[in-house]
Amino acid sequence: MKGLFEIILITVILVLIVVFALWKGGAIEGKVLIETDKAEYQGGDTLAVRIKNRLGARIAFSSCYPYYFERKNGEWVGYEYEDCQKPNTSESFIESGQEKTFEIKMDGVPPGVHRIALPFCVNCYEGEVFDEDERSYSNEFNLNYKVND
Repeated sequence: MKGLFEIILITVILVLIVVFALWKGGAIEGKVLIETDKAEYQGGDTLAVRIKNRLGARIAFSSCYPYYFERKNGEWVGYEYEDCQKPNTSESFIESGQEKTFEIKMDGVPPGVHRIALPFCVNCYEGEVFDEDERSYSNEFNLNYKVND
């Protein structure tokens, strides 16, 4: 009887450890997480972005504008973007539990505190018209430009 109790206790402890590890790792958070590789950039730097799909469903991004920059000016303000000259379709899929990284060259982005806004569709199909279901935001990051002495 004592051996059975020990087996049950060990099993419960292992299950709790696994659940905690998944929760801490973001696997059961139910959202899309966006992280930049640094909190501080200089003009001309390359910003690396990691997207973690913890939503529990496949997501996709717009073929026209897969992300937007926003600048903090008291509140978050989005930049004006030109109208897309091609069909705006769903592409660049990330399955549930998967991650994707990409890089953005920071040329032409004004200095200040920024974040990335990432609109996405949920369980959409490749090539269909992109229809934003949700939007997630990255951490804040600061962009500076070197002043020549």
